Amino acid sequence: MTATQAPFRASLLITGGIILALSEWILQTLPMQERSGILWLIVLGIVLFLIPLIPILRNDANPTPLERAVKRISARLRLPDWQFLLLLAGLVLSYVASVAAGDGGLMLNPVAAILAWFLAMGAVIVGSLNQTIPLPRGKAIDLILPSAMTILAFIVRAVALDRVPIILTGDEGSAGIAAVSFIKGEMNNPFVSSWFSFPSLYFFIQSVSVRLFGQTTQALRLTSAFAGALTVTATYFAARVLFDRRTALVAAIFLAAYNFHINFSRIGLNNIWDGLWYTIVIGTLWYGWEHEERRAFTIAGLCLGIAQYFYPSGRVLILPIALWFLLMALINKERFKRVFPSLALMFLVSVVVILPLGIFYVRHPDEFMAPFNRVTLFGPILNSLIASSNQPVWLILIKQVVMGLAAFTYIPLNAWYTPGVPLLLPLPASLFLVGIVISLLQDYRERFPLLALWIITFGLVGGLSESTPAAQRYIAAAPVCALFVGYGLSGTMALFERLWPRLGRAFYVGTVLIAAYLAFNELYFYFFVYTPQTVIDWSHSSGMVAQHLANQLQRQPSDLEVVFFGQPLMGYYSIPSLQYLVPEIQGVDATVPWNPQSLPNIQSRNHLMFVFLPGNESAIKPVEATYPGGQLNQEIASDGTTLYSYYEYRAP
Repeated sequence: MTATQAPFRASLLITGGIILALSEWILQTLPMQERSGILWLIVLGIVLFLIPLIPILRNDANPTPLERAVKRISARLRLPDWQFLLLLAGLVLSYVASVAAGDGGLMLNPVAAILAWFLAMGAVIVGSLNQTIPLPRGKAIDLILPSAMTILAFIVRAVALDRVPIILTGDEGSAGIAAVSFIKGEMNNPFVSSWFSFPSLYFFIQSVSVRLFGQTTQALRLTSAFAGALTVTATYFAARVLFDRRTALVAAIFLAAYNFHINFSRIGLNNIWDGLWYTIVIGTLWYGWEHEERRAFTIAGLCLGIAQYFYPSGRVLILPIALWFLLMALINKERFKRVFPSLALMFLVSVVVILPLGIFYVRHPDEFMAPFNRVTLFGPILNSLIASSNQPVWLILIKQVVMGLAAFTYIPLNAWYTPGVPLLLPLPASLFLVGIVISLLQDYRERFPLLALWIITFGLVGGLSESTPAAQRYIAAAPVCALFVGYGLSGTMALFERLWPRLGRAFYVGTVLIAAYLAFNELYFYFFVYTPQTVIDWSHSSGMVAQHLANQLQRQPSDLEVVFFGQPLMGYYSIPSLQYLVPEIQGVDATVPWNPQSLPNIQSRNHLMFVFLPGNESAIKPVEATYPGGQLNQEIASDGTTLYSYYEYRAP
């Protein structure tokens, strides 16, 4: 047996053995009627184990037909044959993970599913790597600067998480309940969908924080703060690769304090993670393209796959990538041919990562489409626009996409974040446009199209969905905003340096000072302009009622029961943040006029709190008459008026 045959045959033995062992393990955990579906995996494991075993036992050094076929294919991918085998093994192991997980909230064999998934990712990572070009050794400053800014970005995002944003929204509460289901053992499958048809992996990540720090607002939002801070790190390195160190510094400083990014870094939902994956994928993709470095493509493929487990905007990440590579195939054919094997491996890695979730979506296509169907412009919304404007469909769609793009510098944001301004404040917006112009002039063929497609993608996402421009759908565009703001400032200063070369150091210091001013202005806007305004705007909202009531109930013993007079504004269980923050306290809805016999769901009448929203005060006196001796109080809103009244009764 030759030296080149040994790794291949050893890989076959190990792969076959692992597939056989995992398949047999999974089979014995399945009901009898479901076991036949995994028999082919057992057969595959045996075959893979036998293929090298026979020539090894015969001491036959001649390559088998399989070895010759694999060598031809792996040569096209510029890989040793044993690495190509690992790539195929990754696909099979990822499928094994799907079988072991199943389609339910509880995995059929949790240990086997997670083990197979990680083995699959490890197999394709090792199988796709090569040693052609060493990764560059960065200077110490390229580690110190992003590390320091990441720490500062995390502090800005993590301090006072229970108070800013000022209320825990119902959607955050629902996400928290989904996370708690992992803690309670009601769910453990990261390869299916959960609340609101979002992939469940994110709720597992939240459950780790909740398990460590308790069922609080801070614990629920902490993972978002962490993801937001990591995005600052990723943006620094992406800007360093795409532009230069000075641009990286400005972009990271700006993103660390960017009001829009801070807001969604302080909300316990999965939106913020997409910006992290977009930045890593596009940054490593550019590095892999420019340096023809396969390991960069592998990282891009890994993160492209992981992105599918978070907010739905991660699913459209493939759009700018595919369009850019199609463009590169036309304008730089020679390099495209050279990197094509690495590109193919990138997509293979992403497929292996996605496969367990992808199989679930194939079986449940409604779950895949649900996040899009909820917000798509096509359907009733588009029909309404056609009827009201009397314009053709094509013109309406163009106007919507223009509105989606105008959200960057012109049209104020809508829906989940309403600061009264576009994505960028005036000075950053100016630098953003300048950065686009300079980038276009300096590299209109390769780098600029990649970043421009990133922006255009979110013009389409924002324009072709309801509530245009809905802020929550632009999260993954925040890093590209920072990149162009950084390049706008850095590039402008570089132009001045060409005019006055001797003042280069002064211009560098000026760049940093202006970046610091941008950061201060962003922080001031978010914490001292936008946040106080939300106190006024949301003072009597149902979310504010739920937040104040939850804060109050957290100080109460668990034997308390709530009788809630909230109609027509809300019911006790209509805002899930209450269920997340005070799960031990039960409530029942009541209506005016009040009938004490209409509350059969109350378990104990020894400790009750009756809550009356404005408009339901007529029920107070009948309640006091039925339960005398209690205490009537009021919760005051930020404007000094009554948010709600409450009557607390304890039996003698």
